[in-house]
Amino acid sequence: MKEKRILATGKDVLVLVLTAVAAILGAVTVCRYTVLDPLFTGMLTVFVYMTFLAVYLSVRLARAGYGPLVPDKAADRGGNLTAYLDASPYPAVYCDENDVLLWSNGAFLKCAGLENLDSLTHLSDVCFKVEEGLAPEILAYDVRMLGDAPYFVEKTDIHRKATYLLYQFRPATAWNTTARLLSATQSAYENSQTAVAYITIDNVEDLLQNIQEQFREATANVADILHHWVSDMGGVIRSYERDKYIAFFRYDGLKRCIENRFDVLDKIRAVRIGDQLPVTVSIGVSCLEHGSLAEREAMAQEAMDMALQRGGDQVVYRSETGIDYYGGKTKAIYKRANVRARTVGAQLVRLMENADNLLIMGHVNGDYDSFGATVGIARFAFRFFEEGNVHIVINRADKNLRSCLEKASEMEDYRDVFVSPSDAPALVTAGTLLVVVDVNSFSHTECPRLLDMVETVAIIDHHTQAA
Repeated sequence: MKEKRILATGKDVLVLVLTAVAAILGAVTVCRYTVLDPLFTGMLTVFVYMTFLAVYLSVRLARAGYGPLVPDKAADRGGNLTAYLDASPYPAVYCDENDVLLWSNGAFLKCAGLENLDSLTHLSDVCFKVEEGLAPEILAYDVRMLGDAPYFVEKTDIHRKATYLLYQFRPATAWNTTARLLSATQSAYENSQTAVAYITIDNVEDLLQNIQEQFREATANVADILHHWVSDMGGVIRSYERDKYIAFFRYDGLKRCIENRFDVLDKIRAVRIGDQLPVTVSIGVSCLEHGSLAEREAMAQEAMDMALQRGGDQVVYRSETGIDYYGGKTKAIYKRANVRARTVGAQLVRLMENADNLLIMGHVNGDYDSFGATVGIARFAFRFFEEGNVHIVINRADKNLRSCLEKASEMEDYRDVFVSPSDAPALVTAGTLLVVVDVNSFSHTECPRLLDMVETVAIIDHHTQAA
């Protein structure tokens, strides 16, 4: 970068000449009227003059380098910074602390389509802040429209005798184009992700009790509705078992379904057999952003199981952020097949065979339903555990269950089975199995503390499943 040059004025030249003449006359006078050596006198005079010259030039340079930067409305007294901004291809403007315009370079006037600033007052009269229409990444900065183009605005405070504000503008068009391109690419990537959905007809056993021809006609209508629904999203659907389907479609199609609250449920619900029993379906959907296709398929299967457990006629959507539910207008209850019951029973037997002891509990403020469930599980578990290793956690002071507890305590098998919630934690070991019945909200159980202490928990409940 070239060094700045300070031009000498007539005043500077006159001062230097007069000082040199005075130094010479002083040296001659000293030599004439004193006994000092003329050589020494000359050298001393030169030294004094050079010292004066150095001090004078230092003061002159300091004043030139730190003079006023900001011009007023009458004349340009800005110095080198203003000259640099005036030659810059980027718009720049000086304002006072109230954003009143004081000066602008030629690029600013050109972009704003103005000839001068005489009739203007505030910066907002020339450019305004952009609130919309640009990429979100760009709007996070101070972006203003100057003329027909958006600009990034850099604001600098300059403190001299008064406070001034320097605004410099940098074009944002290229940045905005790039940001929009990246945003469009990201959106296209997200929309191209594959969503997996499991679909099953809820009330198959009820439908089979009707005339076979009407049943087949109704399920054929449901199949047509499902095929059109998936085809409209550009996906594919296949039947892997009677009245059970699996579908694959893009995430943008899933977003449309979320927007219309999965209105396909209403279309299917309108299909009836003999104008009596409505046909309903349960749908489990998953589309994990960072998950594999296998992970999405497993999550969709879990979502459909949850939809069935919640009563059917609904969609359960599992994503990385949580679980969403749609539909559920009818009271149809899905009746699991015997295969499903045997599978669950086998899993419970396996858990009991591998456990050291068993704790069973229902919900707080127990009723006959909860009490009967705990006793039933205890009776089933007696064959897998030795005496003294099966306990029912229950509030023995509950007045609602006093008669039940008295009658059960008279039986030898249940005499030492019941324990209070305060004594139950002492029975927990590393191999304890906890079975919760008639409730699936952990905070409503007889002893919620046990759930944090036991590693293996089985839940048997007929209520709507909580997330």
